[in-house]
Amino acid sequence: MFILVCLTFISALYSGPVVDDSKQIESNTRNIYLPFGFGFSVGSDAGNYMRIAKDPSIIFERERIVNGRELVPGTVGLSRPGFLFMTYMVSKPINFIFNYFNLFSENIHKNIKESLDSGYMEMGIKQTIEDSVPNLRDLYPTYITFVLLNLIIIILCLIFYSKAMKFSVFKISSYATISLWLGFFFIINDLTKKYIVSPSVGLFNLLAVSITLLACSSLKKETKNQNLLILYSLIFGLGNLFYEIFICPFVTLLLIYIKIEIIDNKKKLKDLIKNYKLFLSSIIIFITPYLSWYIFVEFYQNGFYHFGIEASPGFSILREDFLKIFSGIILNMIHGIKVAYLSVFPVFLLLLTFTVHSLLIKKDNLFKQDNFFLIGFIYSTTILVFFSSYGVIASRHTIGIVLIFIPYLATLMERNIKKKKDNYIYAFFVFFIFYSVYVARKTFPYGEGSNLFNPFI
Repeated sequence: MFILVCLTFISALYSGPVVDDSKQIESNTRNIYLPFGFGFSVGSDAGNYMRIAKDPSIIFERERIVNGRELVPGTVGLSRPGFLFMTYMVSKPINFIFNYFNLFSENIHKNIKESLDSGYMEMGIKQTIEDSVPNLRDLYPTYITFVLLNLIIIILCLIFYSKAMKFSVFKISSYATISLWLGFFFIINDLTKKYIVSPSVGLFNLLAVSITLLACSSLKKETKNQNLLILYSLIFGLGNLFYEIFICPFVTLLLIYIKIEIIDNKKKLKDLIKNYKLFLSSIIIFITPYLSWYIFVEFYQNGFYHFGIEASPGFSILREDFLKIFSGIILNMIHGIKVAYLSVFPVFLLLLTFTVHSLLIKKDNLFKQDNFFLIGFIYSTTILVFFSSYGVIASRHTIGIVLIFIPYLATLMERNIKKKKDNYIYAFFVFFIFYSVYVARKTFPYGEGSNLFNPFI
């Protein structure tokens, strides 16, 4: 049943574009049409990400002029090199297999080229895709590598979630649990809808959620957590080289560690302060990977350039006076919450239902569910503050503030559903078959930049 739902979702994603070409072009997105009615859509950054993953030196490209038009240069990937360099390395054997077995299809290439060229015609630009990407054929193994790595990221999300929940995805018995089926929301959502098929770093938003759950759930009252704090500080620091969201998991980890030490282990605050070397070490370990990359680029590659901050520009609201900063961030946070909960509305309904039941009927304490509620609260707050300050807050940024509560929801459901559990499993199976098609084929949110937003907002 599990595999059937996954195959249904992937098939629906490649069953042709769901938004008109003209609207997609307005949203900096391109529809790709393939033979036999198949197809998909790619974001505006996909081309640059594939160029860099094919030739990493392009990441230092400062200027890009094609037929007199100034295009976004390769430095768009300079602030997140990890995934692009990894794709480059993994693509090498795939490129060999692709060429050795002559998997190239002239018919598919023709369809892809016509799809991309039609975008220029729609905009009235006298240009073809091969003017800007002369080696388009050479990028197909790179695209396949992106898709494979994206699928691996999603699998890792499910594995990390399962480890946090103390079950294994490799055991058949786990597939008869409500917790595992709730994990499907890590696989089927608006992020995977857009970024499985489109080269991007967007799926690291999901990976950040799952690693946060794993890291924070690993901290225990009865064990020494110092080594785990150092280990995950390094992991989150390396994660920033892939996508700069991992400051939020790091802050969540530190606060959960402090909570366990002070509240659970009854340590005094002054004792933690005396252990300042641990916190200082974790901070240094966290910032070292990105700082090292920054220093290398700044002093040896003609200066560091962060496209999101310098071109967008991100965090521009922080230049205003305090009242404008405060009100602007609050309004962005409210918008982000609406976007997130409408993106995964079924999770919101389940959270609301079982939380109310737990509080009013069971008289439970929300903060005693293996720290899962507290982890969700801290992580959601940091994500909302971070992206609200950045100034761009869409479903791809905030969907994690809902998914982070799935372990808390799973704990409540497993505790309160004792009878006829098999019926719930079958209900989840039927629901996800229809939900996978709905998510893949709905027309919102789509595009990049000026998204076709959720019509209910």
